Amino acid sequence: MSKKTAQKIIFSPASPIKGILEKLKILASEDEPVLFVGETGTGKELFSEYLYENSKRRGKYSKINCMGLPENLIESELFGHTTGSFTGALTDKTGLIEASSNGILFLDELGALADSLQAKLLRVIEDKKVRKVGTTKEKEINVRFIAATNKPDGLIPDLKFRFTYWIEIPSLRRRKEDLPNLLVTFKSVYIV
Repeated sequence: MSKKTAQKIIFSPASPIKGILEKLKILASEDEPVLFVGETGTGKELFSEYLYENSKRRGKYSKINCMGLPENLIESELFGHTTGSFTGALTDKTGLIEASSNGILFLDELGALADSLQAKLLRVIEDKKVRKVGTTKEKEINVRFIAATNKPDGLIPDLKFRFTYWIEIPSLRRRKEDLPNLLVTFKSVYIV
């Protein structure tokens, strides 16, 4: 799906999504972390992309599904690693956090991260510095963090607090007026 899809979807005038999009236009000019909360399939990733498209940030938009990788791999994916820091680390690797500098990193299913990784991520968000696995050296970063979860209770309290803006995305059951437009949009995106 193209990154412009979120802007092309036409929502019903009665849709609660109209208000959310207006909030996101305002939040796009800020750099504070944003957390989207809602059931699976409500479009949290699309709203993240919409926020990026309307942002002043021109760096990379990266995303990672925190539930899609084992804990030992996700740490390396996020923070990077140095040669020899663990078995199989044959070269240095830049993590997604560092690679997203001047851009946005979208962390999907943030609540799936182990508490220890959430605590490490919290430190990165607060200090704006990242440290690769296998080193004590920190590097300054300039990344806006956007995350999504369907289980906010899975977040450690300090990390919950660090996400300045929480946006609840209503389930499709509560947005029935949007279904015809969503079906037309997705049909045009996926069927040629």
